[in-house]
Parts: sequence; structure tokens; C-alpha cells
Amino acid sequence: MDQSRLKIYFRPWAKNQVKSLSGDFLIQSVIHPDHIREDPAMKEWFVAYEYDARPSISQSEEMRVIGCLLYSNHFINRDALTKAIVADDAWNPLHEDDFGSFHLSLRNFSVDKQKAVSIIFVSTEVSRMEKMNQFFSTLYDGSAKRYPYCSPFLYVPLYRCTLTREFREQLIRMHRDRVGDSLTAITIRGWRSLNTNFSPSSGW
Repeated sequence: MDQSRLKIYFRPWAKNQVKSLSGDFLIQSVIHPDHIREDPAMKEWFVAYEYDARPSISQSEEMRVIGCLLYSNHFINRDALTKAIVADDAWNPLHEDDFGSFHLSLRNFSVDKQKAVSIIFVSTEVSRMEKMNQFFSTLYDGSAKRYPYCSPFLYVPLYRCTLTREFREQLIRMHRDRVGDSLTAITIRGWRSLNTNFSPSSGW
């Protein structure tokens, strides 16, 4: 696949796209990700910066956004959430060889610049948009039940539908009422567990 085709999958979805804590880097290489992952220097880098090396998603066809997960935020580990969804009983109940694939990304859901929230969007292969849209609509239907990764989101379909300004404003209000207006966190580089020893640069 040449550079122009790769842009289909890795070009930002929107201008000034929000950068997330688990952002993706595209690396074109003839070296398999397994070999990169096993290199001693890369192992140390992956641990230090909490990254991983793996093949990119859907190299066979274009991925498009089909919906978003209301009540999600940028602190959700999207890799762990993806694994939990695929491990759920609702995923591929007939054990099809190629049920499909999806990708979770962080984007702004907005009415205008003043009214926006950062939530998780769902993308899937063009040929499976209808199928995956139905799956996520059923999985995250807002009912009181067990959800993958213990995260009770509400799926908002964007496939073959147009949301009015009033409905977008209502969804943003619902999200803020439940999640809050803003989320903050303090991170300490190198801190892996409660057993990690570290000394502040400025002393105690």
C-alpha cells in the first residue's frame, strides 16, 4: 500500500483534532511489529512511554465513522475497551471467520466551538458499516445491564442519519450532567505502582 492510500486510514478526521493520551503513531517499516517489540531498546521505550507496536487496522478497505459513545472521555483506555468489547458474548455470536473490525478514536462532539465534549467515536470498514452500527446500537442501548469494561456508555448512531442542532445540544447536556464539564489528572513520569521509588526533582 503506497503513501497516498495510507492517508485514507491515518489522516486526522477533523482540523485541530484533540490529541489523546493513547494517540497512534504510523510507522512504515518492513520490520514486523513483533521484532520491534522484542528489541531491548524498544522494550525499554515502550515501558517508559506506555506504547505498543502492532499492525495497523484494516489495510484492505477504508474505515469510516458510524457513531459515538456518549458518557465516554479521554481517560478511558481504548485498547482495553476494545479488548473487552471483542471478548463480550455479544461479539460474533455465530463465530464467523471475519465478523468485522472497528477502531475507537477520541474526537470532539460539538454544536459549535463553545459547545463541545471529547468522546469516543467508532469507525469500521465500509462494507460492514450497517452490521457494526446495529451491533453497537444493541450493545450500548442505555439499558441497565452489564457492559464491557464496566463502562455503561450510550451509543449515538451517525450512520445514515443527521443530528439536528437541538438534539446535539441535548446530548451534550446529558453528557455533562453525567460526566461533568471537565476532567483533570496528575501524572508522574515513571510511576508504575505503589512500590515504585522516586524522588521529586525539587526535593521534599
